[in-house]
Amino acid sequence: MTASPDSNMQKPLRVVIPQARTPGKPSQPKPSTQPSAKTEPLTQEPTDADSQTNHGWLRWILIGTGLTMAAFIPTPYWVGGEVTLEWTEGQRQAIYTPRRAIVKDIHVEAGQMVPAGAPLITLQSLELDSEIADTEEKLAQAYAALERLQAQQVELDTRVNEAQLAAQAAHIQANRLRDRVSQMETDALPPEIATLVARANRLEARLTEVQQDIDSNQQLFDAGAVSEKVVRDAKSLYQNVQSDLTVTHEEIALAKRQLEDSATDLTENALYKQEIQVSTQRLLDVNAGMQAYQQAIQTLENRLDQLSNQQGELVINANLAGRVLGEDLDLIAGQEVDANQVILRVVNLKQLTAEVDVKEDDLSYVNVGAPVKFRSQQSKLDVHDAQIEKIPSYDVESDETNQKRIVKVEISIENEEELLRPGSSGYAKIFSEWIPLYERLGREISKLVPIRFL
Repeated sequence: MTASPDSNMQKPLRVVIPQARTPGKPSQPKPSTQPSAKTEPLTQEPTDADSQTNHGWLRWILIGTGLTMAAFIPTPYWVGGEVTLEWTEGQRQAIYTPRRAIVKDIHVEAGQMVPAGAPLITLQSLELDSEIADTEEKLAQAYAALERLQAQQVELDTRVNEAQLAAQAAHIQANRLRDRVSQMETDALPPEIATLVARANRLEARLTEVQQDIDSNQQLFDAGAVSEKVVRDAKSLYQNVQSDLTVTHEEIALAKRQLEDSATDLTENALYKQEIQVSTQRLLDVNAGMQAYQQAIQTLENRLDQLSNQQGELVINANLAGRVLGEDLDLIAGQEVDANQVILRVVNLKQLTAEVDVKEDDLSYVNVGAPVKFRSQQSKLDVHDAQIEKIPSYDVESDETNQKRIVKVEISIENEEELLRPGSSGYAKIFSEWIPLYERLGREISKLVPIRFL
């Protein structure tokens, strides 16, 4: 039997749904309805259904492998929350007047960048100027009075020294006189006493000669060689010489007493003593006055230093580098302002701070110094670098809704271009670590499971 010519033509593809097989019973091939020319050995060829089944399993294997590999892809783990920007502590300075004063000069303009130490404003206090001038005048008067007392001190010192030297010289002179009188040496005696002593010596020699004449005349009278008148005249001369000698000795004693009195007067001269006493007392008064003026000068100088410091405080400088903030600064110049009135501010916008509410579950994933990414509400596409500055050590607290336990972590945000402003809001993401995707998913799922079920 010959095959039909149509039997060799390619048949169109069709979807064959594989039939379910009953377990334990092998499927029986159906008898072919097409006549065949000859009988050939039976061979198993893959059908379209078997090929599609193999492709399906391969697809699922590839998908499973891909998911498994994706689970191990490292992904960054971020912890974050909405924040409000604040000033960095110590990065703003309010410039206020320390006392009621007049704004003399304003050296800056609003919006100007100033370095630390730059002069900002100069104030003038008429009350302070008046007190400084009054204190300087009192200080000058005190110095003048002190100079006068110092001159008096020098003069009185000179007087006392001169009186003491004069008294000392008189005492030395009196001792010398006493020595001369006691020694009674002719060459050492004063001229008036020396003359009397020489006279007394001559009278004593004359008295000896007259006595010899009396003895000689008495012998001659006894021998009848001379008259009695000669003997009487010799004796009369002896009495006269002896009388003169007695007077001379009395004059010498008187001169000695006068010298001793002079020595006593020199030693105990009342004028010297009075001069020394009066000058010494005045010197004590002058020294007391000088001490009082010195104390007054010290007090005035201290007060003047205080006033000078207060005047120096009227020139106000910037304590930090930053930008000047203020309104109508040009209108304030020349105006009188009250004490503690804020005139302008200097702020540093290069760095701002914020507090991120970190959940209690994520607290172990944040560390000081960890990098932070911040996006502001006003410019969501701009990313600003930041880092964790401080993690408070106090207890965990509740958030505003009392639904979560949080810790407020302080971060510092770089703002070199000064695009951010304190008070603006945004979102901060704190980087923790790189972890596989499956671990991240596990962390997120564990947060949803109450701790009592773990």
